[in-house]
Amino acid sequence: MDASPRRREFPIAYSPDGSRILFLRQVRRGDDYDGPMNLFVVNTHGTGLVQLNPPSTTTGLVDTPLITTASWTWIPSPETGS
Repeated sequence: MDASPRRREFPIAYSPDGSRILFLRQVRRGDDYDGPMNLFVVNTHGTGLVQLNPPSTTTGLVDTPLITTASWTWIPSPETGS
């Protein structure tokens, strides 16, 4: 994460084996916390970045727990492994 200076990123969850992290990234630098965001997964060492939301769509932080408070279970998709 942190590949885009001044663009906020919000961690959501680690994969069950701890090798990947799911996070939101602002679409535009300087957007408010409630601005449009894209959903990504990346290996914890920084490689393999994949945007999960379809092109021309966005998501956001509305009611999205962050990794520090979340207790979600991430089950990777058999089709994509993400």
